[in-house]
Amino acid sequence: MRCLFRRAGVAALCAAGGVLLVAARSLAQAEPGEDRLAGARSLFAEALRDEGAMRFAEALPKFQRVRDVRDTASVEYRIGTCLEGVGQPAQAYAAYREATVLGRDDAQSTDVVAAAIERLRALEKHVARLVLVLSPRAPGDTEVRIDASAVPARAMLEPIPLEPGTHVVTASAKDATPFRSEVVLPEGAQASLSIALEPRPAVEAGAPGSSASSVRTTGWIAVAGGGALAGAAAVLLLARHLDIASLGRACPGGQCPPGANAAELQSTRDRALIEGPAALVSGAVGLVAASAGAWLVLSARDTPSASPPATARLVPVVSWGGGGLALAGVFQ
Repeated sequence: MRCLFRRAGVAALCAAGGVLLVAARSLAQAEPGEDRLAGARSLFAEALRDEGAMRFAEALPKFQRVRDVRDTASVEYRIGTCLEGVGQPAQAYAAYREATVLGRDDAQSTDVVAAAIERLRALEKHVARLVLVLSPRAPGDTEVRIDASAVPARAMLEPIPLEPGTHVVTASAKDATPFRSEVVLPEGAQASLSIALEPRPAVEAGAPGSSASSVRTTGWIAVAGGGALAGAAAVLLLARHLDIASLGRACPGGQCPPGANAAELQSTRDRALIEGPAALVSGAVGLVAASAGAWLVLSARDTPSASPPATARLVPVVSWGGGGLALAGVFQ
């Protein structure tokens, strides 16, 4: 990852002067007093010199202090470059994405937004992303965590960038059964996980109706999971169609012109070969899950139950190399 960053770092640092000018103009429009504003400008220039000298660990906290005074696309972009420099690509991805949001309506930030988008495209092949879907019935005091870090409600509105590997997702609230699930995210993959955090039922364990309610809940979860897998299948089929169309445009009639990028064409062909079978598997499993869930919902009977059953979810995964499925267990 460090090598990838350095290859792109030369171009980013060449634009440092322009970024400094845009940042200065943005800071000039800030609401803080002149003293804080002047200090922020000076600190930004100092941090930019540190970044240019590859002193990323020293530049990062300075840019973050500037952000506390006034958050702009330029400041977030520089934070992203420093995070890449200290080996934190997932956090860098989040900073670049924030830069595109802050600068999309600012004509002076056009170059910064373009540079941030370029870095996002480079990082998305190496950073995993997780979409968290919180149950609409979850209590208002719900706290969601990934590993040991709390996830703000705002962060759940879009995919959360993470390092590739195994992550533990937990959710808790005062009057709800705790949620815990593990998900394995390959490099460049994006997965979706539903957090079924429901308020504790008023019926005590073992009372009539508790077992049927648990079965129905499991059934609805299976139906929702089946729908998610069907959606993933549709996404994979669309991706396969686009890859095939791209190959057709690049090599009309199966004949590639001289100078064509053979490696890129081979990569596109490999993806298309994987996406078709992955879509079929995802669609088939989704159909089975939805059918089983519907049967559970319709066949549930009010019988005593001492405790809710363990459940599991199939999480659709879409990555640069194709698609697949990950099994995430939830035990209550």
